[in-house]
Amino acid sequence: MAKMHDFVREEIEPLVRLSLGNDAAATGSTERLVKEIISNSRGKRLLGLGEVLRLSPEEYEEGLFCWKGFLYFKWSLSNIAGELALVIAGLETVKPVGPVDGEAREYLKRGRAVLLQLLKGCWAQTRQTLGVYEEAYSGLTDRGDPLIFRDFLLRAPSLFDSLGEQLGAIQHIISFWKHRFGPRSTPPSAPELIDIFMDFESSLQVRPGAGQ
Repeated sequence: MAKMHDFVREEIEPLVRLSLGNDAAATGSTERLVKEIISNSRGKRLLGLGEVLRLSPEEYEEGLFCWKGFLYFKWSLSNIAGELALVIAGLETVKPVGPVDGEAREYLKRGRAVLLQLLKGCWAQTRQTLGVYEEAYSGLTDRGDPLIFRDFLLRAPSLFDSLGEQLGAIQHIISFWKHRFGPRSTPPSAPELIDIFMDFESSLQVRPGAGQ
């Protein structure tokens, strides 16, 4: 929670300082906003932004929920990037023990290539979808253009769904890989490795990112 708090504070500080300038009041407002965002509170400070962006209460409430989700997704992606790299390296080299017939060998060869392509593609889609938010937020805080952020909030529900699916698939693979292939793990048999590849491939069959 402390790490999430620090991340959210750094993320929203440019928005607060755009409104209040670089003074003590801005620092206090940033802390209050961080608490509201993390606690999922519907505070007046957050609702006031909806009036500036000329969104209806319903549009803003839904967009705000998704904005909070994007903050969580961005934080999560920054934390799992290194772990994903280790999983990809492991997938490229993992080999089964015991007898492997020709059919299993052929499937593992094909399955490995398909799985790596899907996993790297899913990661690229998450970064691309997240880039829609980053571009919109930069437009608001760096260029003073609220319309691009308004458009993002209106699109946010569909973007939120696709990004959640993509991130969930990646997190599932990382979590299982760390559990099955830890420091004291034994190499898998060919049937087990085939099952792992099939499970991972099924997890990655998510719809393309809406940000494409």
